[in-house]
Amino acid sequence: MQQNSLLSELLISDYLICENHDFYPELKMLTLIGLILDVYQLRKF
Repeated sequence: MQQNSLLSELLISDYLICENHDFYPELKMLTLIGLILDVYQLRKF
């Protein structure tokens, strides 16, 4: 359980890093989709 929360924290921080920099919108969208999918996977367990 602890590992899952750590993983989600890393994903969220990755997403925030993408938000803070002026990356391409496509990259931002892919990061957001990846974050949502990963959170969904974590909730299945």
